[in-house]
Amino acid sequence: MVARSVEPFLLVLFGAVGFVLLIACVNVANLLLARSTGRAQEFAIRAALGAGQGRIVRQLLTESTLLAAIGGGLGVLLAAAGTRAALGVLPTTLPRATDVVVDGRVLLLRSNITARGNLLRLGAGAENKEARRA
Repeated sequence: MVARSVEPFLLVLFGAVGFVLLIACVNVANLLLARSTGRAQEFAIRAALGAGQGRIVRQLLTESTLLAAIGGGLGVLLAAAGTRAALGVLPTTLPRATDVVVDGRVLLLRSNITARGNLLRLGAGAENKEARRA
C-alpha cells in the first residue's frame, strides 16, 4: 500500500533524471562539436598529409567514444557512491530501500546509452561535416 503512494513521486523523479541526462548529452555534444570546429586547421593539415575522410571520421569517433566511456564509468562510480550515501540518510521505512543497488543491469544500461549516444552523434554528421571540410 505504501508503494502505491510513492509511485507517482518515483515516476516524476524518473522523468526528471531522464531530462537531466538528455540535457547533459546535448551539452557534451555541443562541446564536442565546438571543439571539432575549432580543429578545422588540424583536419586540413591531416588531409594535406594524405589522411582520407574515413581516417579523420574514425579519429573523431574514437575520441568521442573514449570520452563517453570515461564519462559513463565515472557516472557509474558516482552513482554507486551516491546510492550508498542516499540509503544512509533515507528513512528505513521506505519500501524496498535495501533492494536499491548499482549492479550489472546498471552497467548494461550505461553501455547501451553510451553506444546509442555515439550512434546519434554519428547520425548528426558532425564528423562527416568536419571531414568534408578538410
